[in-house]
Amino acid sequence: MYLNFIVLDLSLSHLVILLSHNNKVVYENKIALKRDRAGILFNSIQSMISELNLNLSDLDILFSTIGPGNFNGIRVSLSFVKGFAITNNTQIAGLSSLEAISRSFPIIIKKKFFPLLRLRQIFII
Repeated sequence: MYLNFIVLDLSLSHLVILLSHNNKVVYENKIALKRDRAGILFNSIQSMISELNLNLSDLDILFSTIGPGNFNGIRVSLSFVKGFAITNNTQIAGLSSLEAISRSFPIIIKKKFFPLLRLRQIFII
């Protein structure tokens, strides 16, 4: 049996939503963010639910990135995930933004690489 889950990332310059059902990615959306991260997140989740005729109670776990990145985006994402988990008795888990970036590359890449984020004048590895 495979887990059904959603991954949310608002920690960087884009909102990324990914839905996996029975070990297959059935929905993926990436939206550029400037302002109103919460509004964009809620509208995007609502669109996904309508488009896929999704029953959110079928989800086993919700993932949210926990940083490093934009504090407001992380706060909005975690608030959504926690609120949803409390009302639906769903498990939640945090995921490092850097790990999410590194996992977005195909496994067929055999070389080692390190994701970097430039925040003002410093780099985070």
